[in-house]
Amino acid sequence: MKLKVALCQMNVVDNKEKKYQKKAINMIKKAKSEGSDIAILPEMFNCPYENEKFKEYAEFSDNSYTLKSIAETSKNENIHVLAGSIPEKKINAETGKEKNL
Repeated sequence: MKLKVALCQMNVVDNKEKKYQKKAINMIKKAKSEGSDIAILPEMFNCPYENEKFKEYAEFSDNSYTLKSIAETSKNENIHVLAGSIPEKKINAETGKEKNL
């Protein structure tokens, strides 16, 4: 059995208007059109890889636009996706306040 893998790379800068999710989706679709079975996105693909930026770009995993759009694309395109990672928010059980992981 052969497995074709697409390694997706992108330059991410501090600009929320860039819509990196759309860029990732386009890369997944391109990978599928070129015969890939799996697309691998970079770590922190939806934000700059800078600790001080993680809070600004963080999303709740259960209501994440990024994760939902990538999952939907994966399903629609019939391709496996390793979505790297994104900065994630959680609610602190003790204080009830947001915290970043």
